Amino acid sequence: MRQHRLFRVLTMVWITLLPAAAGAVVSDWYGTWQATYVGGTSGTCTVAIGAGNASVAIISMSCSSSVGDPPFSGFGAITASGELAMTGSVTGSAGGNNVQIVFGGTVQGDSGQGQWVSTTVDPMGTVSDIGTWTMIRISPRQPVATNPDQPVAPPPPTQTDYTAPAGQLPEAALSTFATGTLGRASLNVSLDLSRIPLGLSFGAPGQFAAGYNVYVAALVPAGVLSLPDATWFMLRPTPSGWAMLTSPIAAYLQGVAQGAASLLVQVSILENMDLTALLGSEIYVGYGLDSDEMLAHGRYRGVYIVR
Repeated sequence: MRQHRLFRVLTMVWITLLPAAAGAVVSDWYGTWQATYVGGTSGTCTVAIGAGNASVAIISMSCSSSVGDPPFSGFGAITASGELAMTGSVTGSAGGNNVQIVFGGTVQGDSGQGQWVSTTVDPMGTVSDIGTWTMIRISPRQPVATNPDQPVAPPPPTQTDYTAPAGQLPEAALSTFATGTLGRASLNVSLDLSRIPLGLSFGAPGQFAAGYNVYVAALVPAGVLSLPDATWFMLRPTPSGWAMLTSPIAAYLQGVAQGAASLLVQVSILENMDLTALLGSEIYVGYGLDSDEMLAHGRYRGVYIVR
């Protein structure tokens, strides 16, 4: 792109749409993508696609030129059929000119393609450029949406199904109860500290430090909830609920006193919750004097995967 064309007012490009995928929904496109554009200028863009509404997903992008033109960012939308439109604005200004870059095209499966067209309005007159772009998915595809009336799955039989399987909390110490449907699910866990071996307790069998904490965390895979990467969340006491995990991890139950009554702890994790957009998410339960002590001694275990 010649230097006097750097700042532009663009016109929309219309292209022939590829056939829509049968049964497609906007969540099919959620995740992180990498785009390459060529033509009057060239470069690459990182594109994030996330939740908008039932009709369109929202796109944001950050682009850099490979030929020395200014970087630009953009915003747009994509429909369930894969029709895509993005409008970008060049960072900064020069010579009193204004630049926007509009992309039009389609996405299917894990790739997309289309055209961009620009019109430069500056003291030298009006100049147009045209080019093409391609895009590929670089984060895992979000799990396929499922029927909200589908009964919830039982917990996985082994810890090898989990991303973090190294916890030392024994299977006998935890009982998981998943009930309802994916559209209205409940998940409760009983933590029986009397079934924990001496090496995982705070002292002699049955003697636990006054003030131990119970922790609940969830690992949400990339693409779900528009997340570009797998992300940990923690469950705090109501009314706080779920939040992105920070260190130290917030305790779901704090300062649970020692004694026989405290050795069986009931943990209500989900209550009538819609899980259809959370497929692949993993839930873990642990206990300890604090979160660092819990992790250092492996006092945790995966208890459920949304499937």
